Amino acid sequence: MSVIQLYDPIAETYSEVAERSLYAGPQWLGANLPIHMKVQPARIADLACANGLLGKILRHRFPQAEIVGVDVTPRMIEQARESGVYDKLIVHDLNEPIRPHLNPEFDLIVGLGFSEFLKHPPDLLKCLSGLLSKQGVAMFSFQEYLPSDPKRAPRTTRSGEVIHNAYSRNEVEMMFHDAGLHLLNLERIVGYQGGGGFLCLYLMAIASRTTLL
Repeated sequence: MSVIQLYDPIAETYSEVAERSLYAGPQWLGANLPIHMKVQPARIADLACANGLLGKILRHRFPQAEIVGVDVTPRMIEQARESGVYDKLIVHDLNEPIRPHLNPEFDLIVGLGFSEFLKHPPDLLKCLSGLLSKQGVAMFSFQEYLPSDPKRAPRTTRSGEVIHNAYSRNEVEMMFHDAGLHLLNLERIVGYQGGGGFLCLYLMAIASRTTLL
């Protein structure tokens, strides 16, 4: 099973699925945008935009911005188009280079709830650092792995046959450092509630470009 096969069947009901699983992404994004966006962003990228769940928050907060949505799932893109919040939508696998599809510069790049499906997240982060404007901010989530408590937060989990990869705090910090991104905030939250009551921990990262770039 692929990520597309996992999410295509729930494209029309994704908002309800997210609500039932207590997905924390929308609430966290809405709470943190006023704190970390010092300027009104002119261009925003919503990576793994799904049906526009986060895009609606971005459009409400920044009505004049150009918002670009990217997702690997065609039916999710169809739902995102119907939401009317995006200026441009792109079907793209974020395991593959994104630079040909997105041109700099973005003042805000949002990537929540999908890094666990990436084969090598550092590759995407390095690319995103080159897409951010000088004052740009990236808001990203990672499923957390706790080496000291792997039963609570294991290295991998599954949705059917699809593997979710998790990363420790140290690993996430190193990814951002190697990408030339400066972490402004890194906090742990309960990202969602999985089957059997499993509470999936997320590391929520907010970063900007370093002065070296």
